[in-house]
Amino acid sequence: MKSQADEAGPRTLIDTRSNHLVDPKRPISHAEAEQTLRRAGYSPEQIEDVLRETPDPIDPERDRETLFKHGITEGILMDRMGGSP
Repeated sequence: MKSQADEAGPRTLIDTRSNHLVDPKRPISHAEAEQTLRRAGYSPEQIEDVLRETPDPIDPERDRETLFKHGITEGILMDRMGGSP
Protein backbone atom coordinates (compact mmCIF):
# COMPACT_ATOMS: atom_id res chain seq x y z
CA MET A 1 0.00 0.00 0.00
CA LYS A 2 1.33 3.44 -0.94
CA SER A 3 1.53 6.19 1.64
CA GLN A 4 0.22 9.68 0.99
CA ALA A 5 3.83 10.81 0.45
CA ASP A 6 4.21 8.14 -2.24
CA GLU A 7 0.99 9.29 -3.88
CA ALA A 8 1.91 12.97 -3.77
CA GLY A 9 5.53 12.64 -4.81
CA PRO A 10 7.51 15.73 -5.73
CA ARG A 11 5.56 18.50 -7.40
CA THR A 12 8.01 21.34 -7.85
CA LEU A 13 11.54 22.58 -7.64
CA ILE A 14 12.55 25.95 -6.28
CA ASP A 15 13.69 28.77 -8.57
CA THR A 16 17.18 29.66 -7.38
CA ARG A 17 16.87 33.26 -8.56
CA SER A 18 13.72 34.07 -6.65
CA ASN A 19 13.65 31.23 -4.10
CA HIS A 20 10.02 30.66 -5.13
CA LEU A 21 8.47 27.39 -6.12
CA VAL A 22 8.54 26.64 -9.82
CA ASP A 23 5.34 25.88 -11.69
CA PRO A 24 5.07 22.07 -11.60
CA LYS A 25 4.03 22.04 -15.25
CA ARG A 26 7.13 23.91 -16.43
CA PRO A 27 10.07 21.79 -17.55
CA ILE A 28 13.33 22.47 -15.69
CA SER A 29 16.67 22.32 -17.49
CA HIS A 30 19.40 20.11 -16.11
CA ALA A 31 21.50 23.23 -15.51
CA GLU A 32 18.74 24.84 -13.44
CA ALA A 33 18.06 21.61 -11.54
CA GLU A 34 21.76 21.15 -10.81
CA GLN A 35 22.05 24.69 -9.44
CA THR A 36 18.93 24.28 -7.28
CA LEU A 37 19.98 20.91 -5.91
CA ARG A 38 23.50 22.13 -5.16
CA ARG A 39 22.09 25.14 -3.32
CA ALA A 40 19.78 22.80 -1.37
CA GLY A 41 22.81 20.84 -0.18
CA TYR A 42 22.56 17.67 -2.24
CA SER A 43 25.89 15.96 -2.83
CA PRO A 44 27.52 16.03 -6.28
CA GLU A 45 26.93 12.28 -6.50
CA GLN A 46 23.21 12.64 -5.75
CA ILE A 47 22.89 15.41 -8.32
CA GLU A 48 24.78 13.38 -10.92
CA ASP A 49 22.48 10.40 -10.32
CA VAL A 50 19.33 12.51 -10.71
CA LEU A 51 20.58 14.16 -13.89
CA ARG A 52 21.67 10.82 -15.35
CA GLU A 53 18.24 9.28 -14.65
CA THR A 54 16.13 12.14 -16.01
CA PRO A 55 15.86 13.58 -19.51
CA ASP A 56 16.76 17.22 -20.14
CA PRO A 57 14.59 19.11 -19.47
CA ILE A 58 13.16 17.55 -16.33
CA ASP A 59 9.38 17.50 -16.26
CA PRO A 60 8.41 17.48 -12.55
CA GLU A 61 5.16 15.62 -13.27
CA ARG A 62 6.63 13.05 -15.65
CA ASP A 63 9.78 12.49 -13.59
CA ARG A 64 8.18 12.58 -10.14
CA GLU A 65 9.02 8.97 -9.30
CA THR A 66 12.70 9.43 -10.13
CA LEU A 67 12.87 12.66 -8.12
CA PHE A 68 11.08 11.01 -5.19
CA LYS A 69 13.47 8.04 -5.34
CA HIS A 70 16.32 10.48 -4.72
CA GLY A 71 14.55 12.27 -1.88
CA ILE A 72 13.63 15.32 -3.89
CA THR A 73 10.22 16.57 -2.86
CA GLU A 74 8.74 20.01 -2.49
CA GLY A 75 8.80 19.76 1.30
CA ILE A 76 12.40 18.60 1.53
CA LEU A 77 13.59 21.28 -0.89
CA MET A 78 11.74 23.93 1.08
CA ASP A 79 13.27 22.69 4.34
CA ARG A 80 16.78 22.57 2.89
CA MET A 81 16.48 26.03 1.36
CA GLY A 82 14.85 27.67 4.36
CA GLY A 83 11.45 28.18 2.77
CA SER A 84 8.06 27.82 4.33
CA PRO A 85 4.83 26.43 2.87
